[in-house]
Amino acid sequence: MSLPHDYAHTHVAGESEFVDDRPIMKNELFCDVFFSTRAHALIKRVDFTECLNYPGVVAVFTGHDFAHNLWGTIFKDQPLLATDKVNFAGEGILLVVAESMEAAQRAKHKVVIEYTDLAPVMSIAEARKSEAFIIPARKIERGEVDKAMKESPYTLEGKIVIQGHDHFYLESQASIACPLEDGQVEIHSSSQHPTETQHVVAHALDLPDKDVVCQVKRMGGGFGGKESQAAPFAAYAALAAMKLKRPVRLCLTKDDDMIMTGKRNPFENEYKVGFDKDGRIHSLDARLFSDAGAYADLSTSIMERAMLHIDNAYFIPHLRVTGQVCRTN
Repeated sequence: MSLPHDYAHTHVAGESEFVDDRPIMKNELFCDVFFSTRAHALIKRVDFTECLNYPGVVAVFTGHDFAHNLWGTIFKDQPLLATDKVNFAGEGILLVVAESMEAAQRAKHKVVIEYTDLAPVMSIAEARKSEAFIIPARKIERGEVDKAMKESPYTLEGKIVIQGHDHFYLESQASIACPLEDGQVEIHSSSQHPTETQHVVAHALDLPDKDVVCQVKRMGGGFGGKESQAAPFAAYAALAAMKLKRPVRLCLTKDDDMIMTGKRNPFENEYKVGFDKDGRIHSLDARLFSDAGAYADLSTSIMERAMLHIDNAYFIPHLRVTGQVCRTN
């Protein structure tokens, strides 16, 4: 018997509630993010006086307002908000909190910022040349690859380029933070990983995990793009909510979301394979290079997945695969 999706009936009727569908609460504020337009640059000067004076603006926050400004799913190497240097176009610098979303969106264009541009690394090839890597190369090996390759009747070698892509979930990154009694905070987030969101918010605000509650009713798509990337936006909303003692809503526009958030990693893979006249693979020597962008995020885990899946349904007796995660801007 075919079973219907639990919420198919509310989805098709347009009645399913997502984060930004939640009714606006009394005294609720709206948050938007001012982000870098430079791929790699020192922040020379930031003046948000005119932004702060814009009608409806309540506050502007920087990375210095967080108790701990570094976050990361595996390595804590990424600032929640950049303070002295930006490492990719779209990196958050300031939070603008206002009485309406329109006021916040308009006010952020009043920020005056000066950069000193630095040379960016824009490709895997450039990263390999300058040895800009997230971690040292990893290797999985069994058998005698070099010997088996020489003895193979046939060999084939080449390069596969796999471009990255945006997850393009229908609901953009969205969070609503509500300050509760006794210094606690409740987060409603479009997140694939509520526990990760809880931990990042707690760490950023220097709260015990028990004082951060993360609720996820449903997502308008994720595809991996909300496994870790939802967490900093929840931290932004939570910071403003706790500082101002008012509920705060942060819902990115689709354009801003696609600029600011991480993507699925591009890969460039070099390989040499040895096989016989029946097409049976005896040996494989592969080198995988991924483009992690500016920070680690989940890229080391993605590389390990690629390495562990490289033989697919085959058993290849002589196999060597190395993986290198490249850092770019």
